[in-house]
Amino acid sequence: MRKTKNLSQKLSVDTTASGFQNFHGREAETSPSYARLVSSDGEEHENVFEIKGIWPEDHLYKNHPRSTPFEDFMQELYSEGYEDSIRQGRRELGAFIKDEKQNETLRSIRLMKGFSQDELAQQAGIQQYQISRYESGKEMPSLLTAARICEVLDIDPNTLFNVLGLKT
Repeated sequence: MRKTKNLSQKLSVDTTASGFQNFHGREAETSPSYARLVSSDGEEHENVFEIKGIWPEDHLYKNHPRSTPFEDFMQELYSEGYEDSIRQGRRELGAFIKDEKQNETLRSIRLMKGFSQDELAQQAGIQQYQISRYESGKEMPSLLTAARICEVLDIDPNTLFNVLGLKT
């Protein structure tokens, strides 16, 4: 939430908005927005409103700092020596997920081993979306794929089948 002051009216304004506002000097569409106004005497007023305008031109998106593809951002982090920190963060997240759910999941095991979905998929010789589907329970891996995942994660097949919800 952003806090702004309008000194001419002596109002304190908290605003929450989605989308773009006043992007490169152009009014852009954001909708809906919320404002809580507090006057100098302490009286509060709430308002939900829409700011309407035009969307920025395409070339403005290309030059915006947030337009860098996520893969490029991650590659930059890896090239600058943050790989160990990223893996350690994944391990801590995996341990936290395990503690919260009181049981292991494929996701928590993967994270505790320091792998992203993409890294695990590459090393197991499958596609990233398949790892996602296994973690969400939408698909079960074939025996060959399960063996590859077990090898990469250094776990036994019984552990993998248990976290996938299969009885062994």
